[in-house]
Amino acid sequence: MGVKGRFDPSKPIDDPTVWYPHPNLWVKLDTSSKVRSGDGDNNDLKDCAFALDSADFAKLNRYVWTAKLLPTNRNDYMCYNSIPSNNELPKEVWDAADGVLATYALMQKEADTFLDDTWKDLVSISNKIFNYAMNAGGRIDSSYYRQLLIWVGDYNKENEKDKPDYDKLKEIQNSILAVTKSEMNNANKLQSETDTAKGALKSFHDACVGHQSNLEGSSGTLQNLLTGQNGIIKDLTKEIEEQMKEVANLQAQLEADRKKIRDAGYYVWIPLWGTIAGIAVAVLSEKDIERLRKILERVQDLIWSDQDKLRSAKIISSDLIGMQTSVQELVKCIQPALSTLEKIQGAWSAMSGDLEGLHDLFKNNLDSIPPLVLEELQLKKIVEHWNQLKDDVDIFRKNMYMTTMPPRDTIQGFQDKLGSVGN
Repeated sequence: MGVKGRFDPSKPIDDPTVWYPHPNLWVKLDTSSKVRSGDGDNNDLKDCAFALDSADFAKLNRYVWTAKLLPTNRNDYMCYNSIPSNNELPKEVWDAADGVLATYALMQKEADTFLDDTWKDLVSISNKIFNYAMNAGGRIDSSYYRQLLIWVGDYNKENEKDKPDYDKLKEIQNSILAVTKSEMNNANKLQSETDTAKGALKSFHDACVGHQSNLEGSSGTLQNLLTGQNGIIKDLTKEIEEQMKEVANLQAQLEADRKKIRDAGYYVWIPLWGTIAGIAVAVLSEKDIERLRKILERVQDLIWSDQDKLRSAKIISSDLIGMQTSVQELVKCIQPALSTLEKIQGAWSAMSGDLEGLHDLFKNNLDSIPPLVLEELQLKKIVEHWNQLKDDVDIFRKNMYMTTMPPRDTIQGFQDKLGSVGN
């Protein structure tokens, strides 16, 4: 792709920003701050980070790990979603869930490939950018870029003498050609490697689009069994409501027997769960005790059983909704990450072009070398900007957030940990 170089060999070399790292190698962190303008002011760098350290890649990290940790069989799925092992969901529900788990398995495999290959390629690129920036910056007396420009000035000074030292001119020419060629090669390699990583990320994007479609189909079937017109959630809810009516009917009958209530203070409040409020069971007649015992055992067993089924069904339904949202967000966040890689790729293309322009001057146009009018302070700013890039890349390298598996926990376990903080 083409990002235009900044060096114009027909004009005096008077703009230090031409030799700064390309702005596309940074990303602005604070939307209220200035876009990096490259005016030489170090304050321009304070709200920026290395491009791979952007929010786009942070999102990618989150969603890739979501996919990587997905369950791929029934037992893992039940554990993953804290579904009781003794659940009694219908067979057709689990058969449909198997279709979802098959898609999860594909998503997990793609996530593994991304982390094992594509992400490592991006980490390798960052290491090479770090080394490039270290050579371009570093100490003020060892910076390649500063030295290149000083050589240009030295060449002009020697060439303007009445009797130039041609051996010295040749030595300076060879030094400039050697360094520009070396750095051009490095920049071109980085451009090529970024292109490879971009291609891998594009393949990951296309695969995720396929997973999105598969998940919509398989989860649609399962979701219909759970929440459709005749879905298990609606049926269980209705069944529980019917059982509650039966308990309410028993309560009404007890309350209607006013004589017992007047003669014995006989009153029992029957909740569906919790504590029964009333006088001691000993005051109840054997007939009433047996009646209460049978109906409460039967109804509560049914309610508890249905509550477990309903809870499991609702968990699965929520998981499907959440996972579909995650896949949608994953697909959406890959495109900005691709755009970031395109910008990085373009940055190296542009910087290689700048170096190539200087290289061609000293190889083919020695009579047209432009004058160097940069002051030492401006040369120092060039070094500072490369050192800033080096430091920003190093921050990213030291916090490569995709390299360590995050701890796994249940929602309740995580809430318990949150509650213990500060206690």
